[in-house]
Amino acid sequence: MSTSTTSETASTSQRKTALITGAAQGIGRAVALRLARDGCWVGVVDLKSQEGALTELKDEINALSQDGESRAEVIIADVTDVKSVKNMVDTAVRITGKLDIMVSNAGILKPLVPFLEAPLSDWDDVMDVNARGAYYCYRFAGEQMVKQGHGGRIVGASSVMGKKGRDMVATYSASKFAVRGLTQSAADALGKYGITVNAYAPGHIDTPMTHNTVLPSMGFTKPGEVHRTLAPKEGVLGRTGSAEEVAAWVSFIVSDGAGFITGQTVGIDGGMHFD
Repeated sequence: MSTSTTSETASTSQRKTALITGAAQGIGRAVALRLARDGCWVGVVDLKSQEGALTELKDEINALSQDGESRAEVIIADVTDVKSVKNMVDTAVRITGKLDIMVSNAGILKPLVPFLEAPLSDWDDVMDVNARGAYYCYRFAGEQMVKQGHGGRIVGASSVMGKKGRDMVATYSASKFAVRGLTQSAADALGKYGITVNAYAPGHIDTPMTHNTVLPSMGFTKPGEVHRTLAPKEGVLGRTGSAEEVAAWVSFIVSDGAGFITGQTVGIDGGMHFD
């Protein structure tokens, strides 16, 4: 984990500070790159096992700098561990002096199996990361933003399966419904401090999670099959989405122009689910 210096604090003080969990790949990685291009300093957060990928991402972000100024730092954290999440927030504040944006993106999905056949242990595993992890991120980010006194943005990761439950993803669906409820509750609690809380609900997005877990569980073995077979049935746009499209929405919702939007979980799903 990185340490801070006085020069780092001075050089980053004019940028918004963002933390993105689950940043090593997929949507988290795309969000980190997008917010960095928007001018933010970003703390890229993931497990110790992902340190190599995080370091590559940090180097890619820092290469965007025109003056050699550090624009990113690797922060190792486990969102299921309360001390680890608190330390993650404290590290960002130690480096930059503040926290403006929290993107609680980290999540897991177990192989898809029928409800009555799913291992009972899946419940604890999935809820621990997807729900408990989101709660810790929202809670400690919210506390820090209230302390600062100048508002902030908190963003969580729900899912289209957090809007309509399905047999094969019962534990995942429950955890993403939990994120929706948490988002509404946190928005209600933090609105008086100028802090907005929203979540994204992706559908079929082209990410490692989709390729490594979703598609094999559904019997898809070739890269183009989901686009040709599944996407036209699931969404009105007839295609899969990209992580960059989710990141574009995050870029908007954390912007000054989105200051009157809070408590919402917005589908980015190609029309799989209409609210």
